[in-house]
Amino acid sequence: MSRMPILLIEDDTDLRAAHQELLELAGYEVHCAADGREALTQLVRVSEWGLILLDIHMPRMCGEEFLAHLARRVCPIPLPIVVLSAHLARPPSGVLGLLTKPVSAGRLLDLARAHCLPVQQRVA
Repeated sequence: MSRMPILLIEDDTDLRAAHQELLELAGYEVHCAADGREALTQLVRVSEWGLILLDIHMPRMCGEEFLAHLARRVCPIPLPIVVLSAHLARPPSGVLGLLTKPVSAGRLLDLARAHCLPVQQRVA
């Protein structure tokens, strides 16, 4: 069975590229978005996500607006969202957790391994 893809939502170009490269070198399929609005477009292109890594402070549509939009739509399978932020003390409701930036390569890969499973294994 193949791994579930990752959606990386981060406005910092260098950080986004570094996380994408790390995850792709480890064998993960990574889709990227620079803000929440772009992420909504990416979200509908793939039927099932293994992990969504979400920055909170972004232009156009911030992470909190993205989460509010998701809360309004009906989603048959819960989306595994982890917030990456240097400015939050606790995670927003509806997400799996919060990682404080900078996030270590090991922690990022641990997250991917834990969540990028085929949907049958995630929901069981």
